[in-house]
Amino acid sequence: MKSAIITGTWFKRLAMILIATAAAAGCQSQRMSSQGAVATQQENVVLKPGGPHSDQWQTLDVAVDFSYRREDASIQIEGTVRLLPRLTKSFRDVNALTIQVNLLDENNVVVKSESVLYVGRVPIESWRFNRSIAAPDNVVALNYSYSGSVRDQATETGGIESSFWQVP
Repeated sequence: MKSAIITGTWFKRLAMILIATAAAAGCQSQRMSSQGAVATQQENVVLKPGGPHSDQWQTLDVAVDFSYRREDASIQIEGTVRLLPRLTKSFRDVNALTIQVNLLDENNVVVKSESVLYVGRVPIESWRFNRSIAAPDNVVALNYSYSGSVRDQATETGGIESSFWQVP
């Protein structure tokens, strides 16, 4: 009888370890960066020294109005993210939205990729971010990438959902 209890406890512990490991792996895949990838989009913003400098980055789905200051080995960046009419005309709520800033070298290789915004399960609106990012000397430009999903209803059941994304 005693070994059955130990076996049951051991099984529960093993199950918890496996669940925790799977959850950590799932979170890690969500946080995977594009570092080392070649940026293929045309919407790259060439960085100027000093600042603050204001700019806008936009796709069919998302607009990012931002300003940045480049000092020493860092970039202070702040901005506003908003979804564009392609999404806002048909959808009401954001299930999830992650925005990343990608720092590029002269060959459009992503030197560093860092998440600047995450929102989930909120009505569509605009969102602000403010980050300081360590930037190697070879960074000459930036762009943004994102992944998200929207829904036409706030409820868990029913409704239409759509996913959208942009790679560096």
